[in-house]
Amino acid sequence: MANATDYLLNLVLNHLTGAVAWPMPTGLTMGLFTDFACTTEVAGGSYARQAVTFPEILLGETASLNNATVTFAGMPATDVAGTGIYDDSNTLVLTDALPSLIVVAAASSLVFDAGTIRVLGS
Repeated sequence: MANATDYLLNLVLNHLTGAVAWPMPTGLTMGLFTDFACTTEVAGGSYARQAVTFPEILLGETASLNNATVTFAGMPATDVAGTGIYDDSNTLVLTDALPSLIVVAAASSLVFDAGTIRVLGS
């Protein structure tokens, strides 16, 4: 994930300046987008955002990789061009365009193996 949303940037800046404390999210979900700008979320079929988890980014590391497989089952016939991470209030916090379009057939599953979703730390 390469792009922090304005929402996330404001949370971080408000937290750092002491203006507003930012509580840690209790869970994250991943969504899929049909456009490279990550503005139109996939809809239809049995599509639903899926839980995603990441380990802590340690000093000296620049990214965290998902530590479990994320499966989107029962997808509609669609093209997937980007991904997004949502916090526990269903607010989009990170987006990333995929390197190439993924064409998904109706009723199939799209699987992201552990270690394939990256959140950048710097």
